[in-house]
Amino acid sequence: MNRTRAVLCALIVALSVVAAGPAAAQEDLVTLTVSVETTGGDPVRGATVTATWDGGSASATTVSNGQALMDVPEGADVELSVAHADYVRNFPLAVSDVSGGEVSMTVYEKASARVLVEDSSGPVGDATVTLRKGGNDVFEEPTGGAGVVTSGTIEAGTYTVVVRKPGYYVVEQSLDVEGDAETTIEVERWTVTLEVNVTDDHFESPQPVGGASVDVAGSGSVVTQPTGIGRISVPVNAWADIEVTKDGYRTTEVSEFIAEDDEELGLSIQRQPAISVELLSSRVVIGESVSLSVTDEYDDPVEGATVRMDGDAVGETDAGGEAVVRVPSEGNHTVTVEANSLEATAYVEGVTAAEAGEDGAETEAPSDGGAGTTAAPFGQPGFGAGVALLALVVVAAVGLARRRKRS
Repeated sequence: MNRTRAVLCALIVALSVVAAGPAAAQEDLVTLTVSVETTGGDPVRGATVTATWDGGSASATTVSNGQALMDVPEGADVELSVAHADYVRNFPLAVSDVSGGEVSMTVYEKASARVLVEDSSGPVGDATVTLRKGGNDVFEEPTGGAGVVTSGTIEAGTYTVVVRKPGYYVVEQSLDVEGDAETTIEVERWTVTLEVNVTDDHFESPQPVGGASVDVAGSGSVVTQPTGIGRISVPVNAWADIEVTKDGYRTTEVSEFIAEDDEELGLSIQRQPAISVELLSSRVVIGESVSLSVTDEYDDPVEGATVRMDGDAVGETDAGGEAVVRVPSEGNHTVTVEANSLEATAYVEGVTAAEAGEDGAETEAPSDGGAGTTAAPFGQPGFGAGVALLALVVVAAVGLARRRKRS
């Protein structure tokens, strides 16, 4: 008996839960009364109203008073759209945080617009036509090859027609759309002057770059004056793809939208990264040293450049971009400097002291154990003391011979 009672109690509880389920679920719904009316306030019968929300939707048809009832989740954000044989709305009506009650929807007579775009030569294809009403873009499409675009079904009313095409002035025109409206809009092709000021911004005060080529895709190119300025005509209401080039400089590329007024544009370019090495002497007595200096593309000293003699590292440049290297043997030697993945090469010839005297070779005598250079007589670099003395003897002998000849 106790077992039978327990089973009956369990069944009663289960049935209670099942019966309470739908009632609990319906507690989350509220009834929304939607009134559909014309711009004159007349109720619209037979309009199908559809409510959509996150995760669901519901539909109802208006009766003679223009109203439709539908249950929607309480607190939901709902969009209401309407369909009718004679009326239309361009956009759904948004209702946030629904709590029930009445909502009014205004509908408009159905209409359409046909727009023909022309210039002085005839129809203009690929012109973008926008129909705007109440601050909202209702329709937007490009014209076809015949310069025509048709909106399809839209609300009757007053629209702003906006026509855009690169190279043409933008045109805005008011249009009353009733029934099947048609209009023709004339557009005008135009150009403005683009002034490009090209500078090198490596310097604290950017320096003008003359002789730079400024190329604008589809419009041609111009070479900048010594002031760095170049001017070129470009289409209005279009993007200008600009490329600035010059030998020894990095290429700069930008895109700039050009509206309907003359435009000024500043662009910067910099020289291509490079290093160069200069030797104080090209012929040096073997065992002596030669000074070198390393500079970058702006003739600024390069510190920390690796210096190699015939492939072997022999030192680095100092803060002034200078270094001193010893010429180890007779013959031609390759001096290479490397910095920031860049490389430069120079050549020096090692000669004997005798060859230096016979040929007048430039030399650098070591000072302080070969760590520096020694200045040559008469302020000329590269002449050792022995060579200078030999030159004085030769000059004296020539002078004495001339005096004997005259006597």
